[in-house]
Amino acid sequence: IDLAEEVDAGAVLVTCSTLSPCVEKVLAPQGIHVLPIDAAMIAEAVERASRLAVLATNPATIEPTRQAVLAAAARAGKEVSIEEVVRMDALDAHLEGDLAAHDRIVATAAVEVLPIVDLVLFAQASMARALQAVPPEHRARILTSPAAAVAQVRGLLLQ
Repeated sequence: IDLAEEVDAGAVLVTCSTLSPCVEKVLAPQGIHVLPIDAAMIAEAVERASRLAVLATNPATIEPTRQAVLAAAARAGKEVSIEEVVRMDALDAHLEGDLAAHDRIVATAAVEVLPIVDLVLFAQASMARALQAVPPEHRARILTSPAAAVAQVRGLLLQ
């Protein structure tokens, strides 16, 4: 954030979902927006649905994302249920460089949980690419953070 201030940046996007809960505690200089990557996605999820699934490949991401969803729901005066799905085998594939296997595992997990939820949230920005492996008829019920976050930042900077 100090570096962002030095270069006159208008926004800082914190791209690690696990750090999202800390963003609210950051005291940014006047004129610099500091945003968690998943805030816009979570706000959309809470607005659109009550039965949600949080899908992650890293177990450390589940709890911060769950807490962010619950906080957004409380602010909206809405109750939500959250199904948690962790696929560490997808993370292993990603770390081994097998991105196709990562994407297949994530896509399969998303489709498998869809019958019991309204929407699936991909908890990590690194999972967004896997949306292309999801059959097209299911994609509208799966949310990812990068595009929503960039749109949010763009909107703030154009004000």
